[in-house]
Amino acid sequence: MTSTLTRRYAALFGSAALALSVAACSSETEGDASPASNSSSSSENSSSESSSESSSESSESSQPSGDTLTDSDGTFEVSIPSGYVDAQGQVTGAGAYEVAVAENNPSAAFPTTFIIATVPASGASLDQIAEGARSSVESSLSTTTEDTSPPFSDVDGEDYVAYETGEYSQGGATLKSVQVITIHNDTGYAITLNASTDAVDAAASSFVEFIDSWKWTD
Repeated sequence: MTSTLTRRYAALFGSAALALSVAACSSETEGDASPASNSSSSSENSSSESSSESSSESSESSQPSGDTLTDSDGTFEVSIPSGYVDAQGQVTGAGAYEVAVAENNPSAAFPTTFIIATVPASGASLDQIAEGARSSVESSLSTTTEDTSPPFSDVDGEDYVAYETGEYSQGGATLKSVQVITIHNDTGYAITLNASTDAVDAAASSFVEFIDSWKWTD
């Protein structure tokens, strides 16, 4: 594994950890408590009232909890946990991710999000990919990370590495993230929880439910 490839995994998974956090914080700054729209010009030009209406409409049209989401290649499926909705079309930059779900709570200043991103492993080990991702997150957010042990033994049969960040600030909010990284058929998967610090504990059980529902379908 070359240092160049290590940096590539770091950049991809490191940015994946927090991209939806940045989007949600931006919407908070704009007065919209829901995940930001895909159109930045729309966000800039909308009034507070129209943003609230848009948030309500998006929530109503999103897939509800219990529905199953699949990735673009049909490699896995995962169920939306109770209290969350499909956010794939509602979050800035969501097109870069295989799956995105968000807390169905329009009044939340920062909605909790779970996102799944992928990258070709190209023969890299699980530890190598995880090390690169952690290094990138620590550097870009000026925070720390530490190992964590979620209450599940694997991701549908695949080993994983999990870590959580210390507190960090984005868009005026104080946040924490948890990232679970696994490899399946030479593809790396980053499954990330982003939440405000006072919501992390409440989100933990839903995050476990989310990963427990994971099924490889290839």
